[in-house]
Amino acid sequence: MNIFIGGQTDRRYMQTLVTCKQVGGLEQLFDKLLDETKTALVQVNEVDDIRRLQGRAKVLADFLEAMQQAPSVLERLR
Repeated sequence: MNIFIGGQTDRRYMQTLVTCKQVGGLEQLFDKLLDETKTALVQVNEVDDIRRLQGRAKVLADFLEAMQQAPSVLERLR
């Protein structure tokens, strides 16, 4: 389940995600942050740090997925 798309999807939110996708470099920035988070996740030993990084990775992955799905979801909402 994606935290950004689901339930009562609002057209304004989908349009914002489409705009985010169109902004040059934003998707690459989030991809880079996700890769860095995954690398850090492999290297940590503390349970609290693992959980924190897992949460961050989930949010970043969900946001990237939502940006990919937003155009088709927005089209369905029209």
